[in-house]
Amino acid sequence: LREALERVEPGGTIVLQAGKGPFRGPVAVDTAGVNIRSTGEARLEGEGGEPAIAIRASGVRVEGLTVRAPAIGVSVEGSDCRLDRISIDSTPVGLRIVGSSAGDYSRIRVKGGDIALQVSSCIGGTFRGVEIDSPGESGIVIADSRANTIVGVRVSGGRFGVSLEGSDDNDLSSVAIEGSTEIGIRIVSSNENRLTDSAISLTPIGIMIENAQGNVVGDCRIEGADTGCLLRRAVQNGMTRMALEDVGGIGIHLVESSENAISYNRLSRIGEVGIRLEGSERSLILANAVESGKEGILSEGSSGGRILRNAVSGMEEGGILVIDGENDRLLDNVIPRGRIGIAVVGSPGETILRNRIADQDEIGIALLNGSDDSALSENSLHRNGVGILLASSAYANVSENDLLRNSTGILLCRPGPATRIERNRFVSNGVGLAQEGTFNPVEMALGRLGLEPVMGCDGASPIIVNNVFDRNIEFDVKNNGDSPLYVAGNWWGGTAGGRTPQDAILSAGVLLPDSGWRGKVALGTGTGIVERILGEIVLRLLIEAGYQVIDLIGLGDGDEVKEALQDGDVDIVWLVEATPFEEGAWGSFSSAVIPAEERPIAVVSKGLADRLAEPILSALPEEGDLVIAAPRSLSEGAEGLVEAYGISPARGGIQWAEALEEVEALLKFGAADVAIVPSLEESLTLSGFVALTDDRSVGKGEAIAILFRADLVECHPDLERIIADLTPRLTGAALHRLVSRVRLFGETPAEAADDFFEKGGYVE
Repeated sequence: LREALERVEPGGTIVLQAGKGPFRGPVAVDTAGVNIRSTGEARLEGEGGEPAIAIRASGVRVEGLTVRAPAIGVSVEGSDCRLDRISIDSTPVGLRIVGSSAGDYSRIRVKGGDIALQVSSCIGGTFRGVEIDSPGESGIVIADSRANTIVGVRVSGGRFGVSLEGSDDNDLSSVAIEGSTEIGIRIVSSNENRLTDSAISLTPIGIMIENAQGNVVGDCRIEGADTGCLLRRAVQNGMTRMALEDVGGIGIHLVESSENAISYNRLSRIGEVGIRLEGSERSLILANAVESGKEGILSEGSSGGRILRNAVSGMEEGGILVIDGENDRLLDNVIPRGRIGIAVVGSPGETILRNRIADQDEIGIALLNGSDDSALSENSLHRNGVGILLASSAYANVSENDLLRNSTGILLCRPGPATRIERNRFVSNGVGLAQEGTFNPVEMALGRLGLEPVMGCDGASPIIVNNVFDRNIEFDVKNNGDSPLYVAGNWWGGTAGGRTPQDAILSAGVLLPDSGWRGKVALGTGTGIVERILGEIVLRLLIEAGYQVIDLIGLGDGDEVKEALQDGDVDIVWLVEATPFEEGAWGSFSSAVIPAEERPIAVVSKGLADRLAEPILSALPEEGDLVIAAPRSLSEGAEGLVEAYGISPARGGIQWAEALEEVEALLKFGAADVAIVPSLEESLTLSGFVALTDDRSVGKGEAIAILFRADLVECHPDLERIIADLTPRLTGAALHRLVSRVRLFGETPAEAADDFFEKGGYVE
């Protein structure tokens, strides 16, 4: 064979007669276009560490060989080569392809060895009808390669069936993997690959995608795995129309991943969790069917998920569980039969909308342990133990839900302040709405999930208005708690009966003539960052206290806010004034001044501050002419400081800027020596710059005060207590920190206000 290869012309043919073998290697094919074929299945046996046959030329065709070698069976380095009906037995590396393009490899059979097919730095190859049995390490390894097609491959045994490593834009279809000892198909640091119409069985992990982006897996079947699919640190991958059955642990598991789409999959007989999100962001879980298991969909420490239109049934513990998450959307899911339909635990900002939950032994929807600012709307809850359980979750909005034939429609256990229960239908329940003084139902629900309850604050009365209570058996509203429930403004006996309370079935501790609303208040502020943050803080306090608040935060400039106050368009405002707030100056309005005030301050670089005898304004004139920048809105205060301290501005005066950001940039980039900026809004001192002390107390501060109608306090004395408790907390340092969160970290004034509540002792 070696002699024939030396004599053959380009495009020539060498025919091996099977009966004349075995032929001896190693041999090399260096002539382009050579055809090597066998009259039967000629045997080629290699020796030493070289490949039994090394194809180094392009356009080579090899057909009908059986190869065995101590190191490598067949090596291909040429492009546009074709191998057909090649059998390789007990060879460490069966077929090695390096740096090749447009190759065609069909009906390759490899048994034993370590790696059956090793493909490196190849483009556009096609692999069809490959059968691999009992590799010690991997069936197929594709590394640093792209645009290859793998069709009709079968791998039995080995640690990995198919492994893509640093390879992009490959197509895999009709792949069958069975009995891999670690992973069936492994996609690592590989992007934009497609895996379809494949089957994987009896492996610890069916498919793993790690450190990869843009891969799509569809129409595959996984059976008998411990974990069906694992996505770790994966971004924007998709799994769709998968069938996972008899998975011992987790069906689909996302870990530290983001923006992946898991859609239209069917998972049945899952041992632990159907779909689990762990530390992942913005996942889309869409239209999956999960049947039987402990937990259907579990999201832990994840945020921004979209869990939409899934069908989850027959779960032993919970249908959909969200634990320590944030801002997820749970919409249009169907959960028949189970123990708990949806449980949201320690997860603020959740939206639970249009879900249909029925026949849950314990709870339809549970909102627990600080799941604040969440909304439960338009859900259908039928024939559950408890339709909705609310505990220790403030600012919950429960509205327009249909609660039918539950043992208890809604159960409250210290639900938290500013809970609103509006426009719900309570029909034919044992008890429509109930409040418990103990935490027993919560402890029971959380205990099944392995969690501990967080005790909410006591004494906060929820707002219960515009609900329909009709044909509830024992009570429409039942109160076993310590604080009263106010239920005025609801419909009793259906809307046809009007609001007449004569048919209401109420327990002790339920007050029908009264409403949980304390009154309606209009709150306004100016458009500045400081005023808007202060407005958001008061807005939260008023809602928590049970007031309906007309939100006019950011109403206009200072003059417009004053005009609205004088005209009676607002009841409470925040104002920033250069003149002191004196008692009686505002007629029928009362005021409370906070410790913080806005004043002009001079800020310099650390280098300039170190040159001064002391970090005080009196030391600045010794530096001679200085470039001074200030926002035009601070013109009076800036000129006052410069004149009072005898500072000599260079270049004919202070450099005026329209925006504070421009002034700060001038100092940061060394185009100014001194920046005169407002004390509460500046961010320079957070970046290592130094504020010089106004040692002569020249800078005039602007007082910040909350003004409110005096008759408002007469009607609602608790307002005075709320304001008196708030104002000492609003120090200059506290407001400066909140403003910095808006200016530096991109938070909204509302988000900064939430931070103040957490840091200011209002929220435990």
